[in-house]
Order: sequence, then structure tokens, then C-alpha cells
Amino acid sequence: MGAQNHETRGAGKESAAGKDPLWLFPNLLSLDAPVVAVVWQWLFGKAYGVEIPGVIHWILGGAVWMIYVADRILDGVRMDSEGPWTPRHRFARRNWKILLTVWFCVGTGVLFAVLSRLPMALVARGIFLGMLVIVYFVYVGLARRFRVAPVPKEMFCGILFGLGTALAPTFYSSTLGGLELSGWGGVLKEGFLGVAETIRVAPLLFGALCALNCVGIAAWEWEADRRQDPAAVTRGVGREGRGPLDASYAAALVLLMVAGLVLSLWRWGVAESAIYQCVAVSAAGLWFLHRRERALSRSALRTLADVVLLTPLPLMPFL
Repeated sequence: MGAQNHETRGAGKESAAGKDPLWLFPNLLSLDAPVVAVVWQWLFGKAYGVEIPGVIHWILGGAVWMIYVADRILDGVRMDSEGPWTPRHRFARRNWKILLTVWFCVGTGVLFAVLSRLPMALVARGIFLGMLVIVYFVYVGLARRFRVAPVPKEMFCGILFGLGTALAPTFYSSTLGGLELSGWGGVLKEGFLGVAETIRVAPLLFGALCALNCVGIAAWEWEADRRQDPAAVTRGVGREGRGPLDASYAAALVLLMVAGLVLSLWRWGVAESAIYQCVAVSAAGLWFLHRRERALSRSALRTLADVVLLTPLPLMPFL
């Protein structure tokens, strides 16, 4: 009975509420993920010993915002009208016309900045990563249609987020850039090699952190997530059967904490160690939130899940 009351309070009432608190609006407006991406891109740049041009921070933030808004608009359109909904999906469903208008404006600005300010080799890498994002959307669409997902979408989302965040820092520290971009074959070759070069320990560890962030949110929003999203990690898992998911999720966070700490000690004195330290601290924050799940509302958990990913912020004055 207690679990059911908690779920109703967490998902049902919050999804049906007509007013949202002001502190939730960064999440409703999809601003939290772009901020996380830009902060970590800055950290990767410092760790790799390169200065990231300011325009690239704006491009990354805009691109991430567009991806998240597109995903939420598509979710809002296809969702069961009877709910339950999460606050962000309810917001996207109600305001999709405004969001779509802003989306096109942001997209125009991002496209102009990409074509006028970025090196073509970096554009090629972005195109290839964009193709992987399209594959992700197709995969999610097929998983929802056929109601089966061999690999939870949260895993794909996290890894793509990690690679996208580290893409520009890797490029500016790279010795592979500058291939002859003759035709689409050259663009795809540069893009493939560039994205492959981005697959390093630090971006993959950050990608794992982002994936666990998504898994935690899916678990905390269990009722709405399970009913509305056949591609989610919670699909087919009832509340009473969440024990295995809870245990494996907590274990994965502990493993990520340990990996971050070990790697930070191994690379101590090198700027890259800051990435591993931040991963470890953020994983500890997610673990704490998961342990305190029943003491916090779903909206608070969802917001704090992104706040604990902002661990690079205190390091900015020192790097």
C-alpha cells in the first residue's frame, strides 16, 4: 500500500498538476541537458589541453537542446492521452507549437554557425555523429512500434551524449584532422575516423555516467515511463519486481564511482584526472538520490539528477 501511494504521489498527481514550480522550468524547457553538455565540453577541453572556441559551446548547447526538444515533442504527440505523463512531456504536449517554432529558429542559428565558423573536418565529424543520432531515433521508433527493445534506449542515449560532448575537444587535440574532404566519401571517412578517435576512456566513462543518469530517471518515473515508453529500460518491469533493477542500478553506480576514483589516482597530476574525479562524484550523487528516492518527489529527483552532473563547475577557477 505504501509503495502504491508513493507511486501515485510521484507520477499521477505530478503529471496531472496544472502548475509547475519555477525551479522545474529549466527541465521543462529542456535547458538542463545543454548546460551539462557545455560544462563537460569545457572540462574535456581543459583535460586535453585545448581552448574550445566560444561559438562551439553555443553550437553544442543548441544542438543538444534541439535533440531533446524533438524527442519530447515526438513523445508528447504519441503518448496515451489518458496519461500518466511526466511534467516535461505534459509541457511539450501542451506547448509543442511554440517549441517547434523556437526549434526552427535555433536550428537556423546553429546551421549558420556551423557552416560559417567551424572547420570542415569538424563539420564532417558532426555530420557522422548526427547520422548516429538519426539511427538512435529510428531504433527508438521501431522499438516502440514493435514493443521490444533488445538494448534499452538509455544506454544509446548516454553513449551518444558522451561522444558528442567530447567531439570538439578531441578534434582540437587531434593529429588526424584535415583529410581531403572531396565529396561525401571524404566527409564520411573524416567523420568516421573522427568519431572513432573520440572513443577514449574518459568520454566512454562520462557516457556511462549519462546512461546511468537516464536509467535512474526512468526508474524513478516508473509508472509513466513503463506505460508510455516501450523502448525504456523499465518496460515489462512491475513495481513489485523492481528489486533486480534497483540492485543492478546501485551496483553499476558503485562500480562507476570506483572506476572514476581508481583512474583519477592513476592519472593524478594530469589534467585528465579531473574528468575521472567528476565522474566519481557525480556517480556518488546519483547513488545518493537513488537511496533517497522515497523521500523526494519525482520532479525533485528529475531535476537533481542533472544538477549532480554539474560537478565540473567548482573546478572552473582552478583549471
